[in-house]
Amino acid sequence: MRWVIPLICLAAPAVAQESTAPIRMALTDRTAQQVVTVMMGRVLVAAGYGVDYVPTDTVAQFDLLAAGDIELAMHVSESTSVVAMQAGAEAGTIDTISPTGLNGQEDWWIPAHMLAACPYLTDVAELRDPACAAAFATADTAPLARLVTGPAHWGGNDAARAAALGLLVQVEQVATEAELWAALETAIADQSPIILTLPLSHWTGQTLDGAYLDMPPWEPDCDLDPAWGENPDATGDCGRPFGTTWNIAWAGFDDNWPGAAATVQSFFLTSADLAVLTAQVDRDGMSVDQVVDEWMAVNEETWRLWAGQ
Repeated sequence: MRWVIPLICLAAPAVAQESTAPIRMALTDRTAQQVVTVMMGRVLVAAGYGVDYVPTDTVAQFDLLAAGDIELAMHVSESTSVVAMQAGAEAGTIDTISPTGLNGQEDWWIPAHMLAACPYLTDVAELRDPACAAAFATADTAPLARLVTGPAHWGGNDAARAAALGLLVQVEQVATEAELWAALETAIADQSPIILTLPLSHWTGQTLDGAYLDMPPWEPDCDLDPAWGENPDATGDCGRPFGTTWNIAWAGFDDNWPGAAATVQSFFLTSADLAVLTAQVDRDGMSVDQVVDEWMAVNEETWRLWAGQ
């Protein structure tokens, strides 16, 4: 069973702004979210709106939206935030404007040099085998497999998920996105063991060879009912949710800025599009502003259509 978020029906983008107050947009620590947010912020400014960026994180943005302290959050993934999105929708504090066009898988991935490790890891259940776990172990994690995952506020609770599935895994949780990609880069350079929590739309998953591990498909009851799934004594015995990413807003957003809401609804990028842009930041050292400036110069016709121009 999969939760489906209803879309708001919006009119065509309006040129004139409906409110003179700036639209406050969530800006998290994730490169992909920053690129998408700054891009939409520039488009809204071009359409005549004021914009303020509010630094926050994946979890805290929902409290800010519910309180009306921010009005807009771009690129919110079902993979990590489906429960918070549903709770906000049911409470009437959050509206879902539109899908972004970007896939929302964020599960365990291994790079190409590890594909033949035990001997070919496709099903995560193989990590119950001590020999397989040892093939993914480092000196610091042996005899357990090494799983590197993102900051806690990204969600997912990988340590509890591994325990519920009975996997011989040691979770190494990094503090920043940069540390996550640095760990992958080092493992590839050294051909050393690693399993990584990887967003599908990230440039590594788009440009590097590797594979996601097969996990029991997520359903809401997986995180709610211990009787669901193969472990009757624990919740979380499944993969993360798979879906899309969404642009979501404070419940009063459409009433105050209906034209801006329609502009946001017009936004659309593919995972491949975003992978190119995030790679320019994370891999090539460009700033988010530089990347967005270049994209807007090349794609003016596209973003002006979003803005109704």
